[in-house]
Amino acid sequence: LLLAARAIGYGGVITGFHHQVEAELKALLDIPPEVFIAATVTLGKPAGKHGPVRRRPMAELVYGDQWSQAPDWAIDPPGTRYTRAGPPTKAAT
Repeated sequence: LLLAARAIGYGGVITGFHHQVEAELKALLDIPPEVFIAATVTLGKPAGKHGPVRRRPMAELVYGDQWSQAPDWAIDPPGTRYTRAGPPTKAAT
């Protein structure tokens, strides 16, 4: 859900801080009193630039029988945009 939201320009976070307003949340969403809310997902339109997530090639992250040996199935879909390892840089954005 969070990746899909980000792909269309929204931001999101999974949080457990809803307990402060749990009664109001249950009333708003008509949730029965016996139901426990473990977490909530908050979505919104960010004020800054926010786009699809880019990633490192799957073969750099997924290993098969040995460390640093990518399995045959670890291939990325055509058109995948990659980022470099480490923190983002101006060139990687």
